[in-house]
Parts: sequence; C-alpha cells; structure tokens
Amino acid sequence: MLFGVGIVLVGAFVLWMFAAMLFRVVVSTNDVQIVQSSKKTVSYGKGQAAGNTYYKWPAWIPMIGVKTITLPVSVFDINLNGYSGYDKGRVPFEIDIMAFFRIDDSTMAAQRVHSFEEMKEQLIGILQGATRSILAKSDIEEILEERAKFGEMFTDSVREQLKEWGVVNVKNIELMDIRDSEGSKAIENIMAKKKSLIDRESRIAVAENKRAAEEAEIVAKREVALRDQEAQQQVGMRTAEKEKLVGIEIEKAKQQVKIEAKITAEKDMDIKRVNEVKQAEIAKDVKVVQADQDKQVVVINATAAKEQVVIKAAADKEVAITVAEGEKQKTILTAEGHLEEQTKNAQGI
Repeated sequence: MLFGVGIVLVGAFVLWMFAAMLFRVVVSTNDVQIVQSSKKTVSYGKGQAAGNTYYKWPAWIPMIGVKTITLPVSVFDINLNGYSGYDKGRVPFEIDIMAFFRIDDSTMAAQRVHSFEEMKEQLIGILQGATRSILAKSDIEEILEERAKFGEMFTDSVREQLKEWGVVNVKNIELMDIRDSEGSKAIENIMAKKKSLIDRESRIAVAENKRAAEEAEIVAKREVALRDQEAQQQVGMRTAEKEKLVGIEIEKAKQQVKIEAKITAEKDMDIKRVNEVKQAEIAKDVKVVQADQDKQVVVINATAAKEQVVIKAAADKEVAITVAEGEKQKTILTAEGHLEEQTKNAQGI
C-alpha cells in the first residue's frame, strides 16, 4: 500500500519536473513578455522587477494558466509609405514617412493591444491621423521646402497620444519623400517651375558672372597697366635717386680724396718740419759737441801748455837748484878749501 503511494508520488514529481521544463520560458534580451494570470499581470524580461524567466502554463489549466503578449524593448520603426494626402488647397500627393519608437511602459502597452502587430497597426493609424491633420493646413510648396519642420510637427503631434500606448519617440519623425499621386502633376509642375527658376537664375548668374569677370578683367588690365607705369616710375625714380646717390658718393669720394691729400700733405709737412727740426737739433747738437770738443781741446791744450810750463819751470827750478846746489857745494868746497888752506897756512903746515 505504502509502496504504491510512494510510486505515485514519485511519478507525480517526475511529471511535475517534466512539465516545468516543458513550460519554463526564458525571455529574449530584446523582448519583454507580459504574463496575465487570473489574479495579476506581470512583465518579464531583462531589467524587469520580476526577472526574465517564468512558467507559461496553458491558459486552460485552472488557477495557474496564463496568457502572454510579447513586445520588443529595442527600437522599432513604422513606415508609412505611399500615404495619400492633401494640402491646404486640396492638391493631392503621396508621402513616405518613417518613425522610430520604443516601448516605455510594457504593462500599459499590454493593456492596449493583444499583440505587437496590433500595436503597429494602431501606431500607423496615429501617424496617418497626425499627418493628414498637419499637411491639410499647409501649401504643397511649403511642405516641399520645409520637410524637417513638418517632421518636428508630426513628432510633437503624436507625443501625447503615444504615452497612452506606453510608447515614446526615439527621434523625430522623418518625411522621407513627397510625390504626385496618380493622375496629378502638381508636384511635377512645381518642380518644373523650380527648375525653370533655377535655370533662369543660373543663366542670370552666369551672365552676371561673365559680366563681372569681364569687368574684373578690365579692372585687372587697368591695374596691371597702372602698376606697370608705377613700376616704371619707381624704376625711373630709383634710377635717378641711384644716380644722384652715386654722384653724391663720387663727390664725397673726391672730397674725401682731397681731404686725405690735405691730411697727407699736412702729415708730409709735419714730417718735413720734424725732420728739419731734428736736423737743426742734430746740427745744433753737432755744433755744441764740436764747440765743446774745441773748448775741451783748448782746455786740454792750455792745460798741457800750462803743465809743460810748470814742468819746464820745475825742471828749470830743479836745474837752478841743482846748479845753485852745485855752486853752493862748489862754493862751500871752495870755501872749505880756502879755509883749510888758511888753516894750514895758519898752522904753518
């Protein structure tokens, strides 16, 4: 009995695990899945509070069965191609519009639609209504010329409506193209008028440019001629100035030569004067030396003569003295001889 109950429990557990594996869902990174059960609605996906995994029990299972809506969290685009519209004057045309959206509130979006395809259809309807309302208030030429402005107007017009669907604009809605609808040539005529206007303006511009070019060429030639004359005048003035400066420099050179000649002559005179002075001084010195020599010669001669006289006098004196001495001795001897003789005679010798 107990064994049978255990087998049943094990079988139930294995069945539960298999069912869990079979119905477990991991939400893709670029999606959000809104899961609606009998009691509540929960969003699953990357960045959601409930996480990105849940069990997708079939809706027919009581209590735990759920329904799901898959919506993208990445940017998606809505293209409104070939949409027929009218301008303020009821001129028909076709336009292409591209818009880029992102789901900002997935819970609100899930309450509004049953699928993403249904949401895109609703967004297309919003774009069509805004486009029709705005374009019907403007002229076709204004629409053609100011696409960027109308793109901003489309964007501003749908911003509040998109909030009610949990969607926001990623960038301004773009008016990609505008063209004639079938059977209409309004835009073609406008373009033809624009082309003819451009052609006319181009011709005028070309003619104006040609005229301006010719005038510029004339002005340029005149300026070149004036510049040539000015250049020749400048050359003549510079030549005259050069010749003047050359003449002045030549005269200055001549004057400088004269000055240098004068300086040289003065220097020569100074040298000559110095030489004459030197020669005079030399002659004077020679005379002085000669006179001094003559004086010294006279002095020497006089001294020599004096010395000769003195020597002669001394010699004469010596001679006289010697003679006198001789005479004296002779006299003495004579006297002594007489005396001796007298003595002898006295003695009777």
